[in-house]
Amino acid sequence: MKTLSKSSYCSGLQCLKILWLKTHCPEEAQISESTQNVFDSGHTVGNYAKRYFGDYVEIPMDYENFNASFKIALETTKSHIAAGTPVICEAAFKFQNAICFADILRVHADRSIEIIEVKQSASLKPQYMDDMAFQYYVITHCGYNISKISLMHVDREYVRRGDIEPQKLFKIVDCTREVLALQKDIPENIEKMLQYSAQKDEPEMALGAHCSNPYPCTFWEHCHKTEDECRDVACRVSNNDKTCHVSNIAPISNFNKEAIQEFLSEVRYPLYFFDFETTCQEPLPPVDGASPYYPPIPFQYSLHIQKSKDEDIETLEHREFLADELTNRSVRALAEQLCHDIPKDAMVMAYNMTFEKGVIVRLADMFPDLKEHLLAIHGNFIDLMRPFRSKHLQTPEMEGKYSIKKVLPALVPDLVYTGLEVQNGEMAYDTFKTLKSLSPDERKEKRNALLAYCKLDTFAMVQILRKLVMLCSD
Repeated sequence: MKTLSKSSYCSGLQCLKILWLKTHCPEEAQISESTQNVFDSGHTVGNYAKRYFGDYVEIPMDYENFNASFKIALETTKSHIAAGTPVICEAAFKFQNAICFADILRVHADRSIEIIEVKQSASLKPQYMDDMAFQYYVITHCGYNISKISLMHVDREYVRRGDIEPQKLFKIVDCTREVLALQKDIPENIEKMLQYSAQKDEPEMALGAHCSNPYPCTFWEHCHKTEDECRDVACRVSNNDKTCHVSNIAPISNFNKEAIQEFLSEVRYPLYFFDFETTCQEPLPPVDGASPYYPPIPFQYSLHIQKSKDEDIETLEHREFLADELTNRSVRALAEQLCHDIPKDAMVMAYNMTFEKGVIVRLADMFPDLKEHLLAIHGNFIDLMRPFRSKHLQTPEMEGKYSIKKVLPALVPDLVYTGLEVQNGEMAYDTFKTLKSLSPDERKEKRNALLAYCKLDTFAMVQILRKLVMLCSD
């Protein structure tokens, strides 16, 4: 590693082996969908932050041709500071082997500089101080006078009304004192990291809390695969038949028939099996009335209706809703159809009903004219997760867990999610967000994938309940 960036510096503080792997084995990194989503949303938040102080100049950077482009970025940054450009974004700096880009730079009349680091978090976190301290070190050693260094983060109290307003979306916290306190350790840290990353052989590093704190390590699989293989071998060797002992336990390891019968006695028909798909918590509120890291907002639901206990499964009625995009109007349309599809006095079955009930309460708050009907639905839920959370029925396949993704393959092995394009709620939201940008044919294909996934969620509940009825009738 010839140079050390601020991201590499922070990685080295978390775990020196991350730094070495970034240098020598970058292809081993595995970026999860959730991590990539964080990167993407951070970029979007950054674009709003740039507008906070009004007009700005952004220093262009071509990362495909890094060395040549960075050299130009350094000169361009220097020229803008000398010219007194008030707001500069992505300003580039280099001191010896350390480089950094400042999210926002304010140049004052006396040519002193204010640095604003932007984070999509809703609060100030300790690890951000190291990030800012590294920038302060590099920029001051380039000969500039830094009057203040601050953190800009989203304000959880902001409520969207119309277009997002950057001046209301963010809070700015002066961190100068805390950053100055970290300066004395930086030269030694940089030297140690540069030496460590220059080693030819992969270093040994014990696994521990640093594997996920303060950030999930993208080299988790690389470092854990050897340990997992050893654990698997130990499990096989410890059994004379060379199989894990779990496979020898009876298909159902615990079955409290009386408790499950009591649960089933509460079920009444017609029964409405219901499931929402919603947004994930993100820094930018998508609709009016929402705040940063807002509670989930629904864009889709599935509903299977079973009219009687003995109704044939092929005759069940299915209803569904899927918006084209997330807007105030689409959420209103979903709430209206929900009130049409589910009567006030109907019993509604969900898996982990706390989630669905919470979404319904928020819909009731958003649309006062629908509140009576929505709260009536809210008051008539029964939770299919209850027998499994209470461990009234357990199998080895559930591994002591009770999510529907664990219960379904254990009780109804022929009904699986693995063949679906969309396989979980996070994938559903990621897919939904792309609909607007797709061609008509692609949009139709993705909509069908979303509908199939959500439909399976409620059909899975139908099948699980039938399995419980069957087991209790034996």
